[in-house]
Amino acid sequence: MDFSALTPIAAFGGFALGIINLGIIVYKDFIRKPHLRAELVSFSTRYVHAGEYQMQLNIRLFAKDGLITIKEVKLKNEFDFVGDIFSGRNEITFFRGIPLNKLDIKQIEEQSFLKQVKDTFSTISFPMTDLKVQKDEIKSITFMDNIITVRQSDGYDELPLYRWRLEIAYNDDVLEIPLQLVPIGEIRGAYSHIGEPSVS
Repeated sequence: MDFSALTPIAAFGGFALGIINLGIIVYKDFIRKPHLRAELVSFSTRYVHAGEYQMQLNIRLFAKDGLITIKEVKLKNEFDFVGDIFSGRNEITFFRGIPLNKLDIKQIEEQSFLKQVKDTFSTISFPMTDLKVQKDEIKSITFMDNIITVRQSDGYDELPLYRWRLEIAYNDDVLEIPLQLVPIGEIRGAYSHIGEPSVS
């Protein structure tokens, strides 16, 4: 019996099987790779006095197609906004968060902000490093901080009003989402308009 005619068929079958296996690997490792979605709920700051601002950032995280492990969460700007004239930095790291709706900067008096934030974070906060978000789970998180802006030789910089973003490192990926800052209270003379979007 002559099997030579079957050789091309077998070769084609092997090739097709290889393509199918490659497709499965690509689908599992790339198309179905777990990824994180983030939604901005609100981002507010309140001017206290020259160089000092109280801040609250509320977000929702959603894990798509698998387990998400958070590595690091940073608030960033295109321009330096903390530090001093010699070592200005354009980011701060959020090491801990609290469940959404436990605190509201609008309901906290300026004078008691630091105490309320410290007291609340000491009891119900959780670390962001290695935070797990299970497949299809939603986590709603609040970050709060007291920001001291860059100290120059003649005083403190104003906090930038524009060019904010949140950077979240997770698994082997990084997610960035733009943030719109909504100031509370005094605005005139309290914020820098550097990086203001041009009106076309």
